[in-house]
Amino acid sequence: MWGFPVDSSTRDFKEVEVAVCPHGLMCLLCHFHFRDSKQVAVVYFSNGYMPDNYTSEQSWDARLLMERSRAVKCPDISAHLAGTKKVQQVLARPGVLERFFPDQPQAVQQIRATFADLY
Repeated sequence: MWGFPVDSSTRDFKEVEVAVCPHGLMCLLCHFHFRDSKQVAVVYFSNGYMPDNYTSEQSWDARLLMERSRAVKCPDISAHLAGTKKVQQVLARPGVLERFFPDQPQAVQQIRATFADLY
């Protein structure tokens, strides 16, 4: 982890720590230390969208640890999963969206309009 002192006269935080995620995951961990002793952690994932991005049990364990943490995740696991082709493929099947949005045909139509063509 690398620590960066910050000009505290212009910021509310005094230090930012940045590290590369463990076990081959492509992500950054940022830890902000504020002058009032509060801390905020952010995890930014640049991959992890596909199961083959997780090359070992340790990488799955690392992702689980980060998801269970109080850190802000970008994107979070629900956004990660919603962006996968398989989830989109299932949601595109007739009747699936209607199950989640009964009596809301306009909402279903708006959601379907965001889908890419699937082959």
